[in-house]
Amino acid sequence: MHQYNINGFKFATKKYSKTKKTNNSGVWVKGDDGNQNENVDYFGVLHEILELEYSGWQIKRIVLFQCKWFDPTSRVTREFK
Repeated sequence: MHQYNINGFKFATKKYSKTKKTNNSGVWVKGDDGNQNENVDYFGVLHEILELEYSGWQIKRIVLFQCKWFDPTSRVTREFK
């Protein structure tokens, strides 16, 4: 799967977005670094979208994003960790 739409948001993999006019492969997650309850922003690029389906009386689905994350500990811009 190369793109996924949910709740009005569109996500696309880096490979899919490469040929498009707009890029929706960037992701951002607010997290905690574990020290003194400080918030840390995690930034990454979406590389793969997986949808898992669990069969049974009621079908359940979950979507997973595989991302390459930037290192938030360094204040210097650099490639992936």
